[in-house]
Amino acid sequence: PHGRVDVLGWIDTQLTALERRLDKALHLRIDGQPRVLHVEFCFTLGDDVPDRMVEYLGFLFAALRSEAPAEPVPPIESVAVVLSGPRRRLPSTGELRTAWPGRRFSGARFRIDAVYQRTVAELRARGSVLWLVFAPLARDATPAAMREIVEEIHTAAASEDERADLYTALLVMASIDPWGQYLQEELMRMVENKEEGLLRRTPIIGEMIIAAEQEAERQ
Repeated sequence: PHGRVDVLGWIDTQLTALERRLDKALHLRIDGQPRVLHVEFCFTLGDDVPDRMVEYLGFLFAALRSEAPAEPVPPIESVAVVLSGPRRRLPSTGELRTAWPGRRFSGARFRIDAVYQRTVAELRARGSVLWLVFAPLARDATPAAMREIVEEIHTAAASEDERADLYTALLVMASIDPWGQYLQEELMRMVENKEEGLLRRTPIIGEMIIAAEQEAERQ
């Protein structure tokens, strides 16, 4: 949204009656007013995604209400970030209707952000280093573009730990490969050349490198 946005902190509340783990929910203040942003990452926009979004929204609402029973629950915006799927353009919003047929709409609507259908330039234009990690999913991702992304992450990361997290996410996104571009191995070489030893010190990626080396030796 337009206006001043202040990040107040993550929401990591769990309900004990029936546990559901939201991917992330964030306390915000926009132009001085409290807001909550709820984000779910979806491998594909399956038929069950609207059901899950409404379930999570209900649990989040209940958790926020139990945390501050004397305060009104802030308005909540839900977003499904979709990482792979069909080539056809996905809708920008989804919904689950819970009302009876013929009645006015009752239920929940949520935004759909199909990051894999964006271009590298569109992801860059969002203005945050976070969105760079989704660049391997872009429909026009190329080795040359990924080389620039690796350089941008190196420059923009606030610390070595953040840089390691961003590179890890970058390589995990490359493994999804929704367009069949096969960029993961080349990206691993780029990152290792840029940050010598960093990947080996990163648990998930280090295990991938060791497994690949062992397979190469076996062959």
